[in-house]
Amino acid sequence: MKKKVKAIIVDENWNRTAYHYLSQAVIFLDIDDAYQLVNSDFRAYKKRPATDTFTLQFVAMIAVNFLNCCYHKHAGKKYAELAIQFLRELPMDGAIGINSVLGTYYEALFNNDQATADEVVDVLRKSRYVSLIEDTLK
Repeated sequence: MKKKVKAIIVDENWNRTAYHYLSQAVIFLDIDDAYQLVNSDFRAYKKRPATDTFTLQFVAMIAVNFLNCCYHKHAGKKYAELAIQFLRELPMDGAIGINSVLGTYYEALFNNDQATADEVVDVLRKSRYVSLIEDTLK
């Protein structure tokens, strides 16, 4: 399955469909393979930034799902920083606001900033979105 995922996306013909596919498939890849594809995706997006809602949601979801992989696979901080920086560079859009909040959460985890992580968890609980990060809570 991993080979199939890579074969479909590796041609670097990035479009909304490819972004959507990677946003869902990134969790199945080895961290190094995921890093390469995510990095390719981010570079392609920066060359031709799309601001339609669906594309923004898919690329933001790629970043968040990749951060989740980085956390669970104990990846190096440089891997996480790639996705965090990418999220910070996306345009401000209400459709991806939750992704930015989740990026802040993962950034706090990777920086061992428990106070910020706890603040984000509190907001997510109050907003009924804590299920998005339940797999990271101890």
